[in-house]
Amino acid sequence: MVWWINYYHALVLGLMPGLYNKDTRNLKSPKIYIAYSVIIQCVFMLLTPMATPFMASREEQEDYYMNRKLILRWTYHIGKTARILVNIVMSLEIWFKRGRMIRLYEDYWKFVRKYQQFCAYHDMEPYMEQELATVRTNTIYKFGVCHANAIIMFILFIRMQKERSWTYMLMILVNLLQSQFLLQVNVTFDLILFRMHLHFVFINKVLQHTSQRSTRGELFWSYWTLYNMHYECYHLSQRFLRIWQDITFFWMIKIFTTNIALLYHAVQFTNGSIESDNTQDLIGTMTIVLFYWDTTLTMKAIDGILSSCNQTNEVLRIYANEKGERGHLHQQSQFLKMAS
Repeated sequence: MVWWINYYHALVLGLMPGLYNKDTRNLKSPKIYIAYSVIIQCVFMLLTPMATPFMASREEQEDYYMNRKLILRWTYHIGKTARILVNIVMSLEIWFKRGRMIRLYEDYWKFVRKYQQFCAYHDMEPYMEQELATVRTNTIYKFGVCHANAIIMFILFIRMQKERSWTYMLMILVNLLQSQFLLQVNVTFDLILFRMHLHFVFINKVLQHTSQRSTRGELFWSYWTLYNMHYECYHLSQRFLRIWQDITFFWMIKIFTTNIALLYHAVQFTNGSIESDNTQDLIGTMTIVLFYWDTTLTMKAIDGILSSCNQTNEVLRIYANEKGERGHLHQQSQFLKMAS
């Protein structure tokens, strides 16, 4: 369900490289959607000046609470620049790497179909229940936390300004709309990492139980299939990260500046430098909690795929030694070399 909601969200923002065909599991780029994608992204780019305090009058700029805080002002400008660059880079990536994205998507589903029979034969679902439940929970949390944080930030900035003119409200609204691009990057990145992580976990679980097979031929076939599966999954993950490397660079800058701004806000609220009531304190606390919760989920997604990918060697070493199967040790050592 979360995947479908995220897909339609990306579709509305014009950030999908193509339309998804549920029957063939392919992406196609009809001209009408390409035209829509151009229009929606250009509109969002043209709205950028309206998302900054410079559009307000001189009196409103002087009254803006960040204007009197040098650190807040600079972190705001750096964060705003990073977000604009993320939006621009993402739009350019969609256009210049559209073919690569579609091929990667198609290759992923070829990978799934290729090993479908092998996965059905080695049914690891009973052994992966905890991992599957964790990924499902983290997926739901990720989607909910990101959207909740965007809405709460919107409410917080409205309440923090004493005099709220229509230009200020317009600035906050445009900020909310533009934040959807960054939100889409954030959620999609983690969802893909979670999915690839599960493939590596499956490989490791099969390795843990494959030595229970009796015949040498069956054991060698399993090891050879797992080697190819690990190799292809690893390279699919690499291709995905190469496509996203420019986007994630500016996204990480945005996370860093937001982190500084939130901590500084917390200090200012605590010592009374920024006037606030109980409602603003509650909303501010929720913003900080949701931001670090979201960041933790991203770190878990990155750590999960790195750990499960690199765990293959360790799993094979442990189970090769525990089983003590001399007749199959050659096949195990061969797979170990290939997985390295």
